[in-house]
Amino acid sequence: MNIKKYVLLLVLVGFLVYANSLGNSFVWDDEEMVVKNAPFFQLENIPSLFTQATFYSGGGSSLSGWFYRPLVMTSFLLNKIVFGPYPLGFHLVQIAFHSTSSVLVFFVFRELFFSENKKLSNPLSFILALIFAVHPANVESVAYIASVAEPLYTLFLLLLFWQILKQKKFTLTRNKSLLIILLFLLALLTKEGALVFLPILFLYIFLFQKKRLSSVINLLLTGLLGYLFIRFAFFGIQMERPAFLAPIGQASFGERLLTLPFILLSFLKTFFFPKILSISQHTVIRQVQDPSFSLSLIVVALFFLSSLLFLFKKRSRLALFFFVWFIVSLAPVVNVAMALDMTFAERWLYFPMIGLLGFLGTVILSVPKINKASQSIFIIFLGVAALLGVRTMIRNRDWKSGFSLYSHDIKIHPESFDLQNNLGVELFRRDEKEKALFHFVKSVELQPKWTISNNNLGAVYESLEELEKAENYYKKSVELGDYYLAYENYSLLLVKQERYQEAEDFLKNKALKKFPKNQKLLQIYYFLLDKEAL
Repeated sequence: MNIKKYVLLLVLVGFLVYANSLGNSFVWDDEEMVVKNAPFFQLENIPSLFTQATFYSGGGSSLSGWFYRPLVMTSFLLNKIVFGPYPLGFHLVQIAFHSTSSVLVFFVFRELFFSENKKLSNPLSFILALIFAVHPANVESVAYIASVAEPLYTLFLLLLFWQILKQKKFTLTRNKSLLIILLFLLALLTKEGALVFLPILFLYIFLFQKKRLSSVINLLLTGLLGYLFIRFAFFGIQMERPAFLAPIGQASFGERLLTLPFILLSFLKTFFFPKILSISQHTVIRQVQDPSFSLSLIVVALFFLSSLLFLFKKRSRLALFFFVWFIVSLAPVVNVAMALDMTFAERWLYFPMIGLLGFLGTVILSVPKINKASQSIFIIFLGVAALLGVRTMIRNRDWKSGFSLYSHDIKIHPESFDLQNNLGVELFRRDEKEKALFHFVKSVELQPKWTISNNNLGAVYESLEELEKAENYYKKSVELGDYYLAYENYSLLLVKQERYQEAEDFLKNKALKKFPKNQKLLQIYYFLLDKEAL
């Protein structure tokens, strides 16, 4: 089969398995990053997106959060201009990003495996790229619009790597050098995690192109310096990491170390046996006696020991490179060096999966008499890809709406405080107030310090005309954090109770100091001033 047919098949299959996600709604953080950010998505606002973060702040004129991903916001802006404010266009573009990344996985693997086995490099690369294209672990990165950073930064890094692999001459041309700098800069402006590619590429150049080591690393460092200048010196976007309220974010360093084997097993299990998939996973191992610790440790130790024995026995530089790719790209998301907002997320496997697939490819090539047995092996892997594709299409249906996603996933992780809250929001929108109340109460019980669930509990009590309880939860939400809706809801509740002076004092002395450009708060304040004047 020629190269064009391989590429065409990857694109067709990639679109086929995600076709049933095209009708999905905006879900989860899509609302904060896309729907509520819609006023910012005007062509003339592109420069301003490089001066702000990614989440809607409620302030009326700026974005907030600790992520600096201006190309993500730019992609949303262009999406809205071309396709309108509907989710279809966003899903279509995200599938295109993923399909392009899958094709680049094929080209990168093809270049790398050619020196190992010329005969099998094409079919093996195709099979591995196909598994990447259809793997259900990637649904969270493809069907979830707010997670567009995963396929997009991966696309930039793979394109960068492919450019280096294609360059056979020792000296990189000026245009090629500028392209490498640009691609690394674009990857960093899409997701900060692109930084992990620096040691990965360093290892590749050291193992296979040592004479180019200084020149290629200098190019990447130039791209990194460009990113640092744009972010810190030019626009002054600081690293203000929030104090995460997730259990892993509240856990001690020792507890995070105990949870590490469980996290690693979660990645491996999701790759090798992706039957149970869910968002908002918050498991924390707090004691050595926990069976989850010992079981995870045994399985993970067996995987790593067998991998190291394979590396030691085969002495394969390519296998070592792919294994390090997998480990290094996982390092930032295992909650050891830095705690994150959840214990494990499937989208965090997107880029590391390429390293794991490459390592699996080297294992396949090491099979005795692989050339003779290749047809049988590839038929088996095609069958595996077909099963994975079916699982992906089933998982896509869970992402159809917020209600379908949270209703499904909460059965897997009922201890998730944010899942409980999110399902409560969906039930409240469906006017199922008593059911919503149950989930908001559960969310607050699981994490009493979360400002959003306290506000939502106040909202449902207000709708049930239990105004005293509503006020208590609004006030608690205001005390806990800077959630703009809590300030709006508390102000409106005071007005509803005709406590005008209290409302005016709250707005003047607290709410408008926190959100000086929030249009709703300003409207309430001006209403009170007009009423006072009359």
